[in-house]
Amino acid sequence: MREQFVGIKEASGFLAVSTRTVKQYISDTKAGAGRFPYYQDRPHGKCYFKLSELDLWRFDNKKY
Repeated sequence: MREQFVGIKEASGFLAVSTRTVKQYISDTKAGAGRFPYYQDRPHGKCYFKLSELDLWRFDNKKY
């Protein structure tokens, strides 16, 4: 079974951050500052996320 993609609202809720923060993570990734897992249907289009990838990213970027 393939994992479903979720939108930015679901992703921000999963990470317990605002949608603005998720957009900043995406912006930082585009600038080469990180590797936030997201997909786009076209350039400047909507962003989509897989919860399993967000979970791994959250674990790898945990602040101690």
